Amino acid sequence: MAIKFPSISRITYLASISVHRFPLVLISGIVATFCSMVLFEIEDGSEGTLFYNYLATATAISFLGISVFFAIDVFSERSGISMQKKVIARLCGVVLLVGYFILIGDRFADGPAQIRVQYALIALSTHLLVAFAPFIYSGSVDEFWEFNKSLFLHFLISSFFAAVLYIGMVIALVAIENLLEIGLNDDIFFHLFVFMCGIFITWSFISGIPELHKGVAIQPYLRFLKIFVQYVLIPLVTVYILILYLYLGKIIIEWELPDGWVSYLVLSFSIAGILSLLLLHPIQHKEDNTWIQVYSKGYYLALIPLIGLLMVSIYTRISEYGVTINRYLVATLGVWLTGIVLYFIFSRTKNIKAIPVSLCLTAFLVSFGPLGASSVSERSQLGRFEEILSQNNLLDEENEIIPATSEISFTSRKELSSIIDYLAEYHGMDVFSEYVGRDIEFVLEDSTIVSGVGSDGRLPGSDSGKFMAFMGMEYVSRWSEESEAEERQFFSYEISEEELLPIAGYDRMFTAIYYLYNQESILREFDGYTLLFEGKSQRLILSSEDNGAVLDFDIIGLLDGFERNADLARQLFTSAELSIVEESEEFKARIIFDKIAGSEGDSTTIQTLNLTVLIRDK
Repeated sequence: MAIKFPSISRITYLASISVHRFPLVLISGIVATFCSMVLFEIEDGSEGTLFYNYLATATAISFLGISVFFAIDVFSERSGISMQKKVIARLCGVVLLVGYFILIGDRFADGPAQIRVQYALIALSTHLLVAFAPFIYSGSVDEFWEFNKSLFLHFLISSFFAAVLYIGMVIALVAIENLLEIGLNDDIFFHLFVFMCGIFITWSFISGIPELHKGVAIQPYLRFLKIFVQYVLIPLVTVYILILYLYLGKIIIEWELPDGWVSYLVLSFSIAGILSLLLLHPIQHKEDNTWIQVYSKGYYLALIPLIGLLMVSIYTRISEYGVTINRYLVATLGVWLTGIVLYFIFSRTKNIKAIPVSLCLTAFLVSFGPLGASSVSERSQLGRFEEILSQNNLLDEENEIIPATSEISFTSRKELSSIIDYLAEYHGMDVFSEYVGRDIEFVLEDSTIVSGVGSDGRLPGSDSGKFMAFMGMEYVSRWSEESEAEERQFFSYEISEEELLPIAGYDRMFTAIYYLYNQESILREFDGYTLLFEGKSQRLILSSEDNGAVLDFDIIGLLDGFERNADLARQLFTSAELSIVEESEEFKARIIFDKIAGSEGDSTTIQTLNLTVLIRDK
């Protein structure tokens, strides 16, 4: 049988119809793509500027608009409302997104992590809304299942076509660059990728969505889907459920509390099993598939003890360390999973729409408000913060901090450091303003409160280190042990701010600032040169892409030549003393360390580098 390809006119027709049906969906994809390209083109050093931050927010809101407007359009089309009401619904979507943009402002990229967590929860809820939006008022369960199958398959097909086109065009561009010797900017590959993801996939996806005002046609069940679920997904899920039961038995026998990470396993494999059963829903009542109903009932019953394991695990973590956003979300998912399991065990209807509807509402409700993940976790951690300060008599009658004048225990300092780290990352340092009686920025900008580095190399320049120093204590890393803290000494070697760097005789110069934690990291790529830090050897490697030459800089060897001053964590040197010069036949380089910070005991560990690289070609 001959393969019939769609005509150009048919493709053009589908594309034009999709623009008419989903105009704001496509516009959102185009705006998100354009903003992503501009963000990528912004030069190094522009991150954190007002323009960059607002553009990052616009990018995120535009991507969110794809799911928001798609949900509005499929709901409107299925409900058969008038064009006037459809326009009003779309305008409401625009107002909500603009309001969300104004609410976030320039904080999406550089603001506290709670903003991005909230965004992720809202994005999840809008994507789940798409699954049931056309069936809020009407529609059978079979139509609901068929619609979501269609969405899933069209997304896979669109993604596959985009991947094939992208790979083909990349090969074509590489061929042009090498065979025709035409220089191409490497950025074009990223722009092409973003175009495929933001515009091509979006347009291709919406072009394949059937017109919902005509109803959803029930298609024959895909046999390969049953084979995949029956012989791949369900066996895998069953094996992991059995492993969790073995772990549960081990806990009961040894009478020990479960590890915190087991809650993630229970959630992930429970949800995977539920999705597997959803994929088999249309054929579960057929005569030859009675095993599906039996397995489904047994599966939900088997989840009950595992949910108990999950709840014990997350309760243990919360009771010891308080509520964090992650723990709150895990606990919330545990409650949601409990409700779903009880519903499918005791309900007679067992409507599968309950799954996306309940999860959508849950994700949306915990994204904001006094009972939201952010508010609850902030109150919990600030409560722990106050409790520790009160136990050490570091709060006055007005609940403001009294700096410590005596030694505070290692355990208290470690817990305080961990709490401050968490609140600074997820909620911002402003939450501490009430404890200092003024804007916290005045405390963080006061450079006189810190003279050295904290335990485990936390820089005095970090917000956590400064705030701990303001309270009269030394920062302690969450990974530090009390014995280690006593044995290791911390240092910070710097060049005097008054000295001008000697750059004469060199052709190139670039700077790099990085905080290192025993891992291999590329500090900077500049003008054909790559600067790499090797965590194991504590060395810097400077390599040239043009000629392949490599220079090796021995930082530990430099430090070994210094005489330690046990009374001072921070010591000043000249640029000549705090630099290393290496050369090869191809080029000469000098690295001037504006700052080196770290710790030493049995071995020396470099944890902070602030450096300038000077290069001269030969």
